[in-house]
Amino acid sequence: MYELPFRQIHLDFHTSEQIPDVGSEFSAEAFAAALHQAHVESINIFAKCHHGMSYYPSKVGPMHPSLKFDLLGEMIEALHKRQIKCPVYMSVVWDEYAASTHPEWLQLDSSGKVVGREPYSSGGAGEERWRYLCLNTGYMDYLSAQVQEILDGYDADGLWFDIVMYSEDGCSCGNCIRSMTAKGLDPTNRTDRQTHAYQVMRGAMARLHKQVKDCKPDALVFFNCRQTIDADPERSFRRELPYVTHIEIESLPSGQWGYNHFPLFVRYNQIFGKEIVGMNGKFHKSWGDFGGYKNKAALEFECFNMLASGAKVCVGDQLHPRGKLDPASYALIGEVFAQIEKKEPWCRQARPVAQIGVMAVNDGGYGRACRPAVDTLEAAMQMLLEDRQQFQIIDSEEDLSRFDLIVFPDKVRFDAEMERKVRDYLRQGGRCLLSGESGLRADADAFAIDLGVKYGGDSEYTTTYLRISDAVRHGLLAADYAMYERGKRIEAAEAQVLARVVHPYFERAWNHFMSHQQAAPDRESGEAAIVRKGNVIYFSHPIFRAYKKHGSLIYKRLVSACIDLLLEGGKIVQSPNLPSTARVTVFDQPGERRRVVHVLHYPIERRADIDIIEDVIPLYDVRLKVRCAAPPKRVYLAPERREIAFRCQDGFAEFTVPEVKGHQMIALEQ
Repeated sequence: MYELPFRQIHLDFHTSEQIPDVGSEFSAEAFAAALHQAHVESINIFAKCHHGMSYYPSKVGPMHPSLKFDLLGEMIEALHKRQIKCPVYMSVVWDEYAASTHPEWLQLDSSGKVVGREPYSSGGAGEERWRYLCLNTGYMDYLSAQVQEILDGYDADGLWFDIVMYSEDGCSCGNCIRSMTAKGLDPTNRTDRQTHAYQVMRGAMARLHKQVKDCKPDALVFFNCRQTIDADPERSFRRELPYVTHIEIESLPSGQWGYNHFPLFVRYNQIFGKEIVGMNGKFHKSWGDFGGYKNKAALEFECFNMLASGAKVCVGDQLHPRGKLDPASYALIGEVFAQIEKKEPWCRQARPVAQIGVMAVNDGGYGRACRPAVDTLEAAMQMLLEDRQQFQIIDSEEDLSRFDLIVFPDKVRFDAEMERKVRDYLRQGGRCLLSGESGLRADADAFAIDLGVKYGGDSEYTTTYLRISDAVRHGLLAADYAMYERGKRIEAAEAQVLARVVHPYFERAWNHFMSHQQAAPDRESGEAAIVRKGNVIYFSHPIFRAYKKHGSLIYKRLVSACIDLLLEGGKIVQSPNLPSTARVTVFDQPGERRRVVHVLHYPIERRADIDIIEDVIPLYDVRLKVRCAAPPKRVYLAPERREIAFRCQDGFAEFTVPEVKGHQMIALEQ
């Protein structure tokens, strides 16, 4: 398998059989030339779409009725002449033709209803667009036969399988009911149906992966829609790594994903050691948004943020039915890809520098495609991102000793294995920050590790107040700060108290209330809000969820101050004048003997129903301190190679970046 290229396109082509002129304006030479001119190195091209139409002369499924030639074959030949790689796309669970001709292949929910688009729905906004097929039926053989046609007939650089997912309700078709019963699972139990769905999907992935590799050992294989962060080891994405040659993160911020999705998932996927591709879209909104163009500043940020996260870049597009690439799209993409090409030497084979591990946690319940909710984890990610901490999202199987500090956000209860791992980690000098329920035993309301406190259950008040000690004040005013989320009652026995709880006069109710919100602070309660014992700090409130929900800067400042207390040498990157809207990441390139710092500043605003990036607001004279294992010999701006003055003190290189205009890389060479 070759090293993944940095500049990629994912080309959708979901074209109804009612479209009368498919491919009528296609020119293989013009198609490949337009991509070459836009600095594209690889493109995912289509063999079969969601409509179930094939774009080559298939003997298994229907070729699109208005297509008059082998579109797939001509694309591959022209692209390879330009040295452009072209993995081939296959739609899996969505295939409207198969759904219509073989209703026995459809997924059914527990009420017997077909999963997905309803019979007379057009699949408009807020509705399901497609019907879901079950991979535990004859459809799997049909799909496998289509894959074999591609492997036998075309020089594909890989297979890109899309929509590998089941309903959160699992499947209750006849085949699945019989299969669950044979395996000792209870078809009436939702959890068992979900477990079975995972087994079916992973069986399908194993079969298709083997099929591809048996024919083309060097081919890429990827299954989309599998991105999930699940604290249950049996449902972990780790279990699916053997079936993929690399990792891709589909994340269109202006679609359903938002700007917090990619940074969360890329920091989780970094721990697996596989090459990563980030995928956004050129659309103003989401897939299939013909005539909608992403603002250039937004496309820059999304692509450069992938580079700054150790990922390659893939921009999603959708080809017009007549087969001609949209010139405006590739003018936009080409401008950004030209910049990426210049930045690549400082991103190639770079390894993320992570000081903090954030333990994965789910919020309960499973949503679309059996994916667990990760709101609490996202809250922790957002806070640390804004505080310029260098961190990764980890799971219970990760080696904790790789990190100086482990954060357990709000809801991480400890089973026996986690208790053992954390105790070992602390004995080796590790540090932990816990909040809310974190650290409590999975099967009892008692702490699994010694925090030096007496535990008293939930607070009787929804809203209390924090009275902060000098140790974590860090410029905050002496005041009683509102904590809007209910916490736990703890009393310090053998722990240092960093903040105390002040109770309100009373809990607001119909028969006793004051003013417009919670009652005013009354007096110290004797309860602790933040305690420290040795290398462990505990917040009695769900501080991360509270920050995400209420946005109080005080919460972020407190967490930052506590991290500073635990990380005695300080965080890896420090700056007195970078705004919280800036993003900073650090990577090492061992082969080049250099550390590379990425600074991005593209302010995100909610101006409509989606987040918007429109303006590039430069930053000037940015002062940075970067921890280095050894003093660098030179510091310069990349890719400009402009030298900047620096000094080394106490294990840090200190320097000033004259200007950050969107994205700036700084190289520190040993």
